[in-house]
Amino acid sequence: MVFLSGPWHDLRSACRSLGKQPAFSLMIVGILAIGVAGMTTVFSLFNGLFLRPLPVRNEQRMVTLCETDLKTGTQYISPAYARFQAWRQYNQTFERMGFCSFWESNLSLDDKAERIGLRLATHDFLEVLGVQPVLGRYFTEEEDRPGGPNVALVSLGLWERLFGKDPTVLGRTLRLDGDPYTIIGVLPPQADFPERRDIWQPLRADAEGRHGGLGSFAMGLLKEGVTVEMAREDLIRIHQGWAQQHPEKEATTLSAVMPWRELYRQQVQQYQFGLSVLLGVVGFAMLTACCNLMSIMLARGAFQTREFALRAALGASRGRIIGQVLVESLVLSVVGGLLGVLLGSHALNLLLSRLANVIPSWMKFPVDVRCVLFCVGVVGASTILSGLLPAFHAAFPRDIHTMLQSGGARTTVSRGRRRTLNAVVTAEVALALTLLIGAGLLLRTFQQVRSIDPGFRKAGVLTYNISLPIGPYFEESKRRAFWDQHLERIRALPGVTRASLSNYLPMRYASFDQFDIEGAIGTDSAPSPPAVLRQTVAPGYFETLGVRLLAGRFLADQDDRKDSEKVAIINETFVKRFWPGESPLD
Repeated sequence: MVFLSGPWHDLRSACRSLGKQPAFSLMIVGILAIGVAGMTTVFSLFNGLFLRPLPVRNEQRMVTLCETDLKTGTQYISPAYARFQAWRQYNQTFERMGFCSFWESNLSLDDKAERIGLRLATHDFLEVLGVQPVLGRYFTEEEDRPGGPNVALVSLGLWERLFGKDPTVLGRTLRLDGDPYTIIGVLPPQADFPERRDIWQPLRADAEGRHGGLGSFAMGLLKEGVTVEMAREDLIRIHQGWAQQHPEKEATTLSAVMPWRELYRQQVQQYQFGLSVLLGVVGFAMLTACCNLMSIMLARGAFQTREFALRAALGASRGRIIGQVLVESLVLSVVGGLLGVLLGSHALNLLLSRLANVIPSWMKFPVDVRCVLFCVGVVGASTILSGLLPAFHAAFPRDIHTMLQSGGARTTVSRGRRRTLNAVVTAEVALALTLLIGAGLLLRTFQQVRSIDPGFRKAGVLTYNISLPIGPYFEESKRRAFWDQHLERIRALPGVTRASLSNYLPMRYASFDQFDIEGAIGTDSAPSPPAVLRQTVAPGYFETLGVRLLAGRFLADQDDRKDSEKVAIINETFVKRFWPGESPLD
């Protein structure tokens, strides 16, 4: 207790001193709380995206099965199901393998209807993933065979949104593209990795592996002690055996293995730079706040010079005086830090609620131990940065005798303290100006982006999506008849001057297809055909959007017939790339 009496006395003394100056204490705590809240919010996002483990068991043994293009070296994570069947049958290094295909479908439930994402998966997919349903069960092997019963699992989000977490949801029927499906289970958020889908169905691929869809995904669980390189060599062996059995088919790809952490890194790396910059910005703001605190505490110390001089005259050591000032700084930093963590946590929850439709449900951003340790480091750094200089000025006064003879607590600020205070204020202003200039440049960039002409009409255009069920509109003739009738009805509406169709909206994702142009620059000698974003549109599309035509003509009604000549409209960038200085119309 003798050893602890000094620190405890300093703590009580600091609390009494700060309690006598509530305005000063509240100002310091408020500044710290705002700075720590910003650091907590941004670091929690950074931690959740890049530092936390993936929400699966055996993460180190989970790999993605993919194929590598022999010409370009590009890895494709959507392998053919026939290739997956060979991997699963002949491999020697995997404990389990799973495969799924992604679709979209029209969901009908009672009087509600919406477009949802589907995942068609093999019966053992969740076993590989290491995930158990929240309610019910997963598919059986019999249900995963062609002609099996129509069963489905729903995601946790869909269960909450459409069924209100009703525990009796099992056995209920919903319709997908008009066909009835029985709900047999509810899946947890972890099942959404790597891509969120609302409903799961059995893959039920036939013997030839036909499954269709908007893409596929294959994964495997390595056996204990098996490395990624060993698994890669195993799949290459299977691939080479297949090539020997089918010499008539040219091999254009090679089997490959990608660790799940690498796949995840590729998916989130687009956010790394932005979050790193944002973390640096809030760190810069926190440093500015520390300079602000330092200047305030230096100014406050000028009114305590006689008090510290009296303590020194009564035998207080310099270390004790430094400790007293640092304890005051520590108390303020701890209170401000705790309040900042609470504010940061609420700000994070508010931000995540606004982005609930964008952020995958399996991705969590808790204020965990790593975040707490980070905040402790921030509080410790702010204590030292804001309290060290004032503590040294208090422990090394200019002239104790002169200070003791002063008539009160108020004394003239010493030259050294004034120089230090001026330097701190200068640094504070410089940091604040840097942040202000950066914010101004960012605002100017946003304004310039908003003023860019997108090349199409932005005002007075209404867009909406229509998704036809596969069953009734499986034949192309029925789909074409529907769209023709729909366009006629829309164009007949009062106030509608033009109307057209497109499979994608402008500046949205479109089909990414390879192509070849005979004699065009950059295609004949390329190691692989170049790729282009392709969009399918109906006549009147460009006129409806007000797109300017540089040469040639727009699409006509006679171009949109099954027996008509295939035509295309290309943009200016395409012409400059493949016909520099020439006209593609000649």
